[in-house]
Amino acid sequence: MLCALTNRQEVVEGYLSGSLAPEKRDSFEEHYFGCDECFATLQAHRALQAELSAGAAQIRAVSPRKPGFWRWSVAIATAAIVIVAAIGIRWSMKRSSTPTVPPTQAMQANPTGPALAELAHFDPPPYTPAVMRGVQDEATRKFSAAMKQYQQGRYDLAIPGLRQAAKLNPEDPGFIFFLGISQLLSGNTDEGVAALQQCIALGDTPYVEEAHYYLAKASLQKGDVTAAEKELQAVVQLKGSLLSKAQELLQVIQSRAPVAR
Repeated sequence: MLCALTNRQEVVEGYLSGSLAPEKRDSFEEHYFGCDECFATLQAHRALQAELSAGAAQIRAVSPRKPGFWRWSVAIATAAIVIVAAIGIRWSMKRSSTPTVPPTQAMQANPTGPALAELAHFDPPPYTPAVMRGVQDEATRKFSAAMKQYQQGRYDLAIPGLRQAAKLNPEDPGFIFFLGISQLLSGNTDEGVAALQQCIALGDTPYVEEAHYYLAKASLQKGDVTAAEKELQAVVQLKGSLLSKAQELLQVIQSRAPVAR
């Protein structure tokens, strides 16, 4: 079936930049799951963003202490590689409708240093589907479908369904927790922080300890060591299953050289 979306490129770029209005964003998310053309375009744009971001990091990494000619030669060569990669991806967008899967784990662009970035890394929390009896409500159905994407490592594709589930039932901590985790794993740090804070605000739920712990990881991604320590202290006070991990991470953070806070 042909796609009726006439301004696909504009909508995709607005969606990825976060400039779409909430109702347009939700409408596009529902649309691209059933549209091969829009899905392929979205995935290709994400791959292009990943290539450009990686290339920009390489260019910034060129040491300013090296002689000028050598420094600019390396920078120009790196930029040329990025441009060629971008052209190749753009060409593939026109030649193929097969979606390409972007990296599933993105780091914040401005960590304070490699050591801090390493501390911010985390593996996706495991999810085991609950055995449901009877008829599921719409929110649960959307959550279950989204978590199939999550289990396959397609965190960005899990976000729309998790967002819809949380909207339908904002009191379910599981919906909001995994929305926050998926946002973090997709590189949307601020959105992930907001969701985890919302999960914590629900009070004493089975997810409150994990929410504090992964909020500490998100704070490290943003370079906010003080906020990370605060969240880890909250985990320690809860004395749950993450106690030893929180204590170990706190010890490592506090043993590092002083960082601007």
